[in-house]
Amino acid sequence: MEKGFDIEEASGTVIVDNFPKVPTSSMSSHKFLNVKVGVKFFDLLNTIEPFKTNWKAISGAYYLLQRIKSHNDTNDGQPSEIHHSIIHDAFKGYTREGEYTPYVNALERLELLYVDRHFNPQLKWNNRIIEDGHCMKYLVIEKASELLFDSELEYIKTLHANPRVKRRNQINIAKRKVMHKDYADFVLNYIHDTHKHLSFEFGHLEQLISGSNDNFQREHLTAKALAVMEKKYVPLKYNESDGRVFNDFSAMSSNLRQILKYKSMIYRATLDIRACHPTFWSSYVLSINANNVTEEMKREHNRWVELFTDPESDPREVIMKECGYDSMQQTKDALIKTLNGSKQYKKLLDWWESVFPNLFAVWQSTDTSRTGNNICKLYECKTMLDSSLFKMTDAMNIKLGYEYDGFGIFTDDPSSIDLKLETLVAYLREEALQRWGIPIVLKVKVQH
Repeated sequence: MEKGFDIEEASGTVIVDNFPKVPTSSMSSHKFLNVKVGVKFFDLLNTIEPFKTNWKAISGAYYLLQRIKSHNDTNDGQPSEIHHSIIHDAFKGYTREGEYTPYVNALERLELLYVDRHFNPQLKWNNRIIEDGHCMKYLVIEKASELLFDSELEYIKTLHANPRVKRRNQINIAKRKVMHKDYADFVLNYIHDTHKHLSFEFGHLEQLISGSNDNFQREHLTAKALAVMEKKYVPLKYNESDGRVFNDFSAMSSNLRQILKYKSMIYRATLDIRACHPTFWSSYVLSINANNVTEEMKREHNRWVELFTDPESDPREVIMKECGYDSMQQTKDALIKTLNGSKQYKKLLDWWESVFPNLFAVWQSTDTSRTGNNICKLYECKTMLDSSLFKMTDAMNIKLGYEYDGFGIFTDDPSSIDLKLETLVAYLREEALQRWGIPIVLKVKVQH
């Protein structure tokens, strides 16, 4: 666990690695070691016991709330089960033997944390687990979320403007050997290379944050921007379920990606497969029924491919009119959710069955909840994670930022971006045509 930087006290001035900082709170009266903890957060916790006596434990509280909030976010904002060992580890460097109960109670009294204390112990018999246990549940309250955001934004500003803190961050990056890490797999290494050379202009980030009234969006922007600055990214691997590579770049909001640079290259364009998973649906159904493909199925397949690969007509607009949906977004949601097993869009299911009855019957005989993941693994990933594609773009002097069924495109030569995009589109379209007989449609958007 990181505990920040050495801070000394001298004549009422706090020194961060010998860099003067005017004291703005009671933090100045302590040798507080964690530059990541914001002034407002520190001052609030320092008003209550046991933090008032043991103010060093404020760092533990900060890390604990961050950890719990991360779990809450992945749990759609609901209380999350947190094992007591996680809480113990958060405080063990700051309290006697990792004592944490009075500190958690204090966070509750400050209305920063909600705790559901109902739990079930794990039951064992003859050293075998016969019933799983359930831990207590925790939820970071909005007041705490705001303080965490303020702390993170304050730290980002310090990391940007304070040469000493910036240098310490560079040292920490070097110690973690981020810039020298290599993956044996070419594609994973290509994606890692993208991540480790990302940067942004601080003024652009400030504009994004100040221009947003959405707290969740603001928190997302600071968290992901900090990941770029500290070069702290999730390890890369191929997902077992769908073949994709989860990565921080893809997880960023589109407006944050647009302000990023790869080395000296600017984020200039996006490219993605239009209606990617629906496009491959009929091919997928034929593949799972390969030994019993009838002429009717082939004809339905050809009609489906024609519908989804017509460059002049968006198939989702056709489906929207046929099903009477109100918007393209509703139609997109209906398609994606239905491809993943949902039965809630009856109009779509009825249309699907009436126009493509034979393929529909085969599809419904399978576990439809696996359709999206299977299409992803069999078609999307074989197209978008092809090492030949990345080698070709290296030769074109552009960099692809992997975004699952699309890419963000970096270049330092905007005058040639249109020609390079045409080459890239033609390559991907021809690859899909050769592999599956599907001339996929690719959407391109250039930033000016």
